[in-house]
Amino acid sequence: MPIINNSSELKKIKDKLVIVHYSCSSIDEKYPSISSISAYDTSLKLLKPFSREDKSKEDEISVLEEFIEFISKKTDKGFYFLGWNWGDKYGIKPILNRYTQLTGKKPKVTLSKVNYFDFLKILSKEIGRASCRERV
Repeated sequence: MPIINNSSELKKIKDKLVIVHYSCSSIDEKYPSISSISAYDTSLKLLKPFSREDKSKEDEISVLEEFIEFISKKTDKGFYFLGWNWGDKYGIKPILNRYTQLTGKKPKVTLSKVNYFDFLKILSKEIGRASCRERV
């Protein structure tokens, strides 16, 4: 997995990049519920939405399974995932943890196999963390 430290390195993988954003319940919860996920595939220039129809546990599991299948296929094809402020509270890891919490099963894709990057960290290295926070 390449280490992406700046935007010029990010440009090198731009045709193998999926930009992910999602909404969830309160981040203060250990496993916040996921209400929707959007994934923009830069190779296809296509936005793929994953949305719940209702607030049921089954519907949330369905959304998570569909998204996990999507990232599994993209990971197998060598894609990278980019999000904002990803870590323990936001990003791929909490999404996979939520799936496990709801189903009691491990997702078919593991975090160690997913190439993901935090755009905030990349941007912070270029313009400084304080500047980056001021602009958000």
